[in-house]
Amino acid sequence: MFQNKYKKIIFSIIYLSPTLAFAAINNLKDFATGLVSIINFLNNFLIAISAAIIIFGIFRYLVASGDKDRLSKARDVIVYGLLGVLIMYSIMGLLNILIGTFVFNNTAIPIPKFGP
Repeated sequence: MFQNKYKKIIFSIIYLSPTLAFAAINNLKDFATGLVSIINFLNNFLIAISAAIIIFGIFRYLVASGDKDRLSKARDVIVYGLLGVLIMYSIMGLLNILIGTFVFNNTAIPIPKFGP
């Protein structure tokens, strides 16, 4: 079992090594773009895990059948899942604020248009 786990870890390290090494970085913009893409991937992955935890907590809550101890544990699982989602979305917001603060190109921000 442990060998299978280590094989997966080694494969993922080899697979992600160009991304982790920021291959072909020529300037700060390429570095920031690579870093942001890694953070976005991890953020989306953790949001999916948090959603699965919330669903698991709801299932535990429905199956608790009136037992107060099991209901409180299920409620705690749901709260922890919601906290995970909240933290991940706040990280996304902070990341967008940082990207907006340190603009790497001189293009104008498009203004949304309503109507034809």
